[in-house]
Amino acid sequence: MTPRLRIPGGIVARSTLVVMAVAVSAGLIGLTFAGRLAERWEAQRLRRSLADLAQVVGPSAGAACYTEDATLASQVVEGLLATSDVGGAELRTSAGTL
Repeated sequence: MTPRLRIPGGIVARSTLVVMAVAVSAGLIGLTFAGRLAERWEAQRLRRSLADLAQVVGPSAGAACYTEDATLASQVVEGLLATSDVGGAELRTSAGTL
């Protein structure tokens, strides 16, 4: 015979447990939804930020690659790395990395 879960107390204790279970379930569902929504917003913000950075440094990066100017390339990469959204960067040409 398997033991049954016995909830002590009367109707008040059981009702309290049911209400608490519903509240915890609703809280977990809300937390999951909010987390996914925040993750989506942050991904969109990061994409916009990186697109803006690429637009800003594009001409300088192109000039550095065209002239194979390692100093300018270094400055472009250092500028990108100075932002909090960029974790790594390098400029490459057909001849190699500047």
